[in-house]
Amino acid sequence: MNFWEKLTPYSVKQALFTHDQFGSQVLFPKSEEELKDVDVALLGVEEYRGRGNQKRLASHAMERIRQKIYSLQKSTAPIQVADLGNLEIGEELSDTYQSLTTVCEELFKRNIFPIIIGGSQDLTLPLSKSLMHSLDASISILGIDNSLNGNKDDVLNKSFLNHILDWEGEEYIDYHHIGYQRYITQLEMMEKVRARQGELLSIGMFRDEKEEVEPLIRSCEFISFDLSAIKKMEGGASPYSNLFGFKAEEACQLCWYAGMSDKLKMMGFFEYDQAFDINDTGIDALAVMTWYLIEGLAHRKIEPSFSSSRHKQFLVPVDSSSDHMLIFYQSMTSGKWWMEVKDEDDLSEAGKCRKSIVPCSHKDYSMAVNGKLPPRWLRAVQRLKASK
Repeated sequence: MNFWEKLTPYSVKQALFTHDQFGSQVLFPKSEEELKDVDVALLGVEEYRGRGNQKRLASHAMERIRQKIYSLQKSTAPIQVADLGNLEIGEELSDTYQSLTTVCEELFKRNIFPIIIGGSQDLTLPLSKSLMHSLDASISILGIDNSLNGNKDDVLNKSFLNHILDWEGEEYIDYHHIGYQRYITQLEMMEKVRARQGELLSIGMFRDEKEEVEPLIRSCEFISFDLSAIKKMEGGASPYSNLFGFKAEEACQLCWYAGMSDKLKMMGFFEYDQAFDINDTGIDALAVMTWYLIEGLAHRKIEPSFSSSRHKQFLVPVDSSSDHMLIFYQSMTSGKWWMEVKDEDDLSEAGKCRKSIVPCSHKDYSMAVNGKLPPRWLRAVQRLKASK
């Protein structure tokens, strides 16, 4: 079956929008041929069987989400967005997974950035696999959620993380997480993520060190955002939301960072449920978060090669008795930082070791200057070794 046949197009009249509204610059394609110049694709997925029941998001809720997004102001930079409508839900949950994988792989082939709206968070599984298959490489995932829970015998939207952390394919999955609340998070899952050298930031750590979040976002190809990470009264329209979590403006800031990252290939917003949406704050928050993500994508700039004159290089000795150097780079235009990590145990025939350049913060550089190995550098080295 052609991937287009797995979609139910969303029909809307452009005349409904004024020239300065976001909806006026959105394409509503009627065939795949119209995707030629598209940069970003919105896709609704009303699949909630991963929660362990047959519940589906009412179709008018997805329509209201779209109406809110399209009523906002249009982007200040040129970007072509297409609304692909909703994914056809399969007879079985596995059928929906397969359809979602097929559609996203086709979008990746066309260099289109998918934004997935709706559905339970277990959709992260097929989305991750589609991205790995398309890139034919290991990937890094960032989960934004108020907890890390993962009993394998639990329903899929609560156990999918275990499946990701136990992934044994040829490619390797790095998993990082921000926004967890300790009193509802399983210690076992935290230890499991740390054992794989993943970064963990609680909601409190996020507020104390916001500058550490941006490089973490820059290191990932896929972000899975569970709306329960947002405070219930500020748009956390999910059965798992509570009184604590991100403020709505903080969630929008995360989406802006995500859009600006030139490594990110896809983002999904999950667990929206109209039954838990207080005065439509969930729809409002989700619409503005999506707007900031697209606005970030519109202003995204590809960083040049680190060998170019547009980056400063800093060499920091590991210690006074060693010739080994930590290498840092800073962009002359954006001010962003990166560091080089090496696997000294994996030498090629020419005697060269495997290396990678990963995003970091000025704090990491400052720690190295003061004689301390940055934890982010140590974790990155271990991940590089594990991805052989």
